Amino acid sequence: MPVCCQQRVHGEFIELPFKRVLATDYYDGPLEGFAECCHCGAAYHFEMLDWDDSQDTRIFRFAPLATTLDAIAQRAGCDQDNTSQVEILSCNGSDLDYLQELIQSSAAKVTAFQGWPGSSDIWLDLASFPATEPVDWIVRLGISVQRRTPPYPPPPQVAP
Repeated sequence: MPVCCQQRVHGEFIELPFKRVLATDYYDGPLEGFAECCHCGAAYHFEMLDWDDSQDTRIFRFAPLATTLDAIAQRAGCDQDNTSQVEILSCNGSDLDYLQELIQSSAAKVTAFQGWPGSSDIWLDLASFPATEPVDWIVRLGISVQRRTPPYPPPPQVAP
């Protein structure tokens, strides 16, 4: 069961709580867009920062928004409902201007996971990363390039 975005702790391995998504960019999964916490309803703008060589592990920035996913969907003209997991958003220029105004980067977090929304033990404040230097997110987050996945717990063993 996912834990609320407000209760996430770095180093605690849990399922991410972002079930409802409006994707503004998509390639084998959402790359950028808007997501909602399935517990408290907080809306976030997300964007992919990096991915591993096998393109299985993706690293995302999540920035809180001062609105709801429903309000974003209505403004963008999307037909969003509570059961939809991912909806591809196509916006005209004025909608994109509105959506860009919503983004608040000061409290942004970074996480890495596989699939959508995936599970992760990474939930770090981006303020701790200097904005002026290029970041190799795979190395910075301690994800081994030899492995295809972040240091997640091993899958449960099935008794023979």
